[in-house]
Amino acid sequence: MTDLSARIDRYCREHLERDFEALLAPIPGDEPAGELLRGSVTYRSIEAARRADDASLPQGTWEHELKRADWDRVSQLAAAALAGKSKDLQLAVWLLEAEINRNGFAGIAACAALIDALCQRYWDGLYPAAPEGDLDYRANMLRWANEKLLPALRCIPITATGRDRDYNWADWEQARRNEQVKSAAGSRNAPQLEGPSLAEVSAAVSATGSDAYGWLYCTLADALDAIAALATRVDDLFGADGPSLRTLAGMLEQIQSLIGSELHKRGIHGEALRFAVPEAAHADDLQVEEGDFYPPVGGPSGPIAGRSDAYARLSEAADYLQHIEPHSPVPYLIRRAIEWGNLNTVELYQEVFLRLGGQLSIFEMLGLEAGKREG
Repeated sequence: MTDLSARIDRYCREHLERDFEALLAPIPGDEPAGELLRGSVTYRSIEAARRADDASLPQGTWEHELKRADWDRVSQLAAAALAGKSKDLQLAVWLLEAEINRNGFAGIAACAALIDALCQRYWDGLYPAAPEGDLDYRANMLRWANEKLLPALRCIPITATGRDRDYNWADWEQARRNEQVKSAAGSRNAPQLEGPSLAEVSAAVSATGSDAYGWLYCTLADALDAIAALATRVDDLFGADGPSLRTLAGMLEQIQSLIGSELHKRGIHGEALRFAVPEAAHADDLQVEEGDFYPPVGGPSGPIAGRSDAYARLSEAADYLQHIEPHSPVPYLIRRAIEWGNLNTVELYQEVFLRLGGQLSIFEMLGLEAGKREG
């Protein structure tokens, strides 16, 4: 058993009340993959436990206590069903969702490894079935995980200062967007923006202990290793048109990069910690509070909250597009639009019609001088 396998098995015993192999053991009877549970009491119970009210929606006259997802129950039901009733990809994805909400980043490696092992051992009989090789149902579940688990990941704390307020990845992203909006607007026209400043979040990062960040770095490394193994399996089973886990892994890589950079500033190399930091060291400092998060119905960031939020999201989109399409002019066009959005009517007229003569220069936006492109 490898070190990662041992840590995964320990996690399963501590949090899922059974070891890793118990979750994978064949179901007694003629069908090793068990029975189809879709539409069963088990499925309906899990769906009910996952359900949560959207706090952003008005309640009107009939105010009531908002229902929160019961992630403990989701985890308990899904793990028990996988171990004793059915080898079902949907159950495994729900378990991953529940463990992220219960135990933060620590819940990812074990559940990703479980999905990988289920696909390896039970592919022909795995639920949902794949009649005549139709893998769409299975693929869509993995696509869902790649996209819909991001809000939960964004809400896991990434600082542990012992103060009243700690910050998560959503705070870090918002702070960076705010900084970009203020920079584009200039000091005189800087808008009032919601959320913490980049300086505030950076200060909390600096104030978080090295032990806590060592644990977090190693936890993220385990998660990324397990996702990489699962991604390889998915590629083999689904082929070129199969689902991707790149978005999920990409966010974890960004968080790990931030933590690794902070550790490096302190003279600590993250990779050297992989097998040196005790698994439980300061783990509780960096976990999402049980029941505090449930995915918003309106999407990863909810509905657009106002003008500044709209421009902030445009800025985030530009960053993303520049990362995946570095040679495309589209990110630069978006940033130019953001700059114009922060100009008043007179300034906009002077910029667009007087200085530019109503024409855009792609070379100028790309930072290419005329002399360089002609040469």
